[in-house]
Amino acid sequence: MIFDSEKMLALKQLYAGKPEFPVPDIIALERDSKLSKEREVLEAAFSLVPDHERKGLLGKLVSEDRGNHLGAWFQLMLLDWLIEADVGRVTAEPKILGDHPDFLLVDKAGNAIVIEARAIVDHSWKDPHRQRTIDIFQALTTIERPFIVVLDIDALADDLDIGQFKAKVVEFLDSGTDNLLTYQDTSGNRIEVEATFHPSTSHLLCMMSLPAVAVSPVPLKRPLAEKSRQHKNIAVAPMPYVLAFYLESTSLAAEEIQEAWGGRTTAIVEVDTGKLLQITTDRTGLLYERGEIRFRNVSGTLVFKASWDIDKKRRYL
Repeated sequence: MIFDSEKMLALKQLYAGKPEFPVPDIIALERDSKLSKEREVLEAAFSLVPDHERKGLLGKLVSEDRGNHLGAWFQLMLLDWLIEADVGRVTAEPKILGDHPDFLLVDKAGNAIVIEARAIVDHSWKDPHRQRTIDIFQALTTIERPFIVVLDIDALADDLDIGQFKAKVVEFLDSGTDNLLTYQDTSGNRIEVEATFHPSTSHLLCMMSLPAVAVSPVPLKRPLAEKSRQHKNIAVAPMPYVLAFYLESTSLAAEEIQEAWGGRTTAIVEVDTGKLLQITTDRTGLLYERGEIRFRNVSGTLVFKASWDIDKKRRYL
C-alpha cells in the first residue's frame, strides 16, 4: 500500500540512478536493507488507517519534505507502539464531536483517551556542512562489514563524492592491511577513518562528532501550543487529551518539553542526606504565560526518541 503505491513508484523513478545520499527519507528507507522489518511495520499500521484518511497520510509519508514525512512516519510508528503496549483498543483517525484526532485509546477499564501526535523536526540539518556530515554517516552505516569506525573530518567541501568515499572505505576495510585510512581528494576533502574489527555486528557502526547545537526549549512552545489548540470541540469534552511528541534532534530530550511547558525546574537537595527538600518552577513555560494557567484541556504529554535495532531491522520508539 505504501511502497508499491503510485506516488512511491513515481518518487522512486525520479531518484532512480541518483547517488545514494542525499535522497528523500522515504527513498532511503525503501533502499535500506537494515530497515526491511520497519517497512512491514509501517505497512501494517497504514492498513489500520481509515480509507478516507489514507490519501493524505500517504502523501505526507512519501513527501520530499522532511517535516511532512517525519510527521506521518511518527504517526504510524506511534500507532504500532500503542498496539504493542497492549493497554487497550486503539482507533486511528476517529471522528469525535466533529473532529478527527490522531488516535482514540479506550483502555481496559473503558476510559476513552484522545492522543495527538507531533514530530519535532531537527532543523539544524539545514546547515549544509552539518547535513553533509550526516549524509556521510548515513552512507557508511549501510556498509555490510563487521567494524566500528571513528571519523575525524579535517576538511569538508561541498562537492565531496560520498559514493566514491564509501567505496574507498569498503576497499580499506577489505584490505586488512591497516586500521587507519586517510582519505583525500582534489577538492580539498580530508577525512581520517579509524577502524576496529567488531564481530558481533553485521553492519558498520560509525562514530563521529557533530558541530555543537545550542539547546533551548523556546522553539518547542509553538508546536506545543498548536497541538493544544487543535481540536476545540474535544478540548471542552470530559475526556483526557494527551499530546505525543517525537524529538528528532539528538540534543533535545523530555526535559526540554517539560521546560517549554512549565518552565525551568529547580530542585533543592540536602547534601548530607540526599533528601529532596523542595522542587520549584519559575513558571516561564507555556502553561503560565499571560499570568494565568492555560491549556487546562491537556492531560499530559508523551515524549519519544527512536532507537535502532540492527538485528531486528527496524527502529523503535
